[in-house]
Amino acid sequence: MATDTAAAPRSLASLPAAVAREAKTAVRHLGYAATNVGSLALVTVVGSHAHGTAHEGPDVDVRGCYVADDELLRGWFDPPDQLAVPGYDGKVYELHKFVKMAVACQSEVLEVLFCPLVVTASPVGDGATFGTSPAAVRAGPGPVCGVCDVAVA
Repeated sequence: MATDTAAAPRSLASLPAAVAREAKTAVRHLGYAATNVGSLALVTVVGSHAHGTAHEGPDVDVRGCYVADDELLRGWFDPPDQLAVPGYDGKVYELHKFVKMAVACQSEVLEVLFCPLVVTASPVGDGATFGTSPAAVRAGPGPVCGVCDVAVA
């Protein structure tokens, strides 16, 4: 089923106030969860709200990545692959896993990279979003990923 991309919101400010507030609350809770292991780099609103297909009632989905602390990376234990907060539909992946998933063209990570609805971005994550839709890079001049049809440089 094709979605009408003209109806999709272009910025966080274009979302209803209740949705933006819920997204910011989820990010705040994810930030608390990340406090002991690192810091949030990039979190965006994804799912039906990002595609303009939300109707009354669905919750807000947020997804992104976090950067693990140096001490944790140099220690005996690996940082958690992902963090989630019970009661909120959101998760953030550790940067290493996030990049591996992006290279493998996994849609849930590509959606974060191409979504204009950025809730929070640190200096690390500020330049990570491309600000264009995946359709803008499909079937580009170079080779195309066989899984998600995104042009690869």
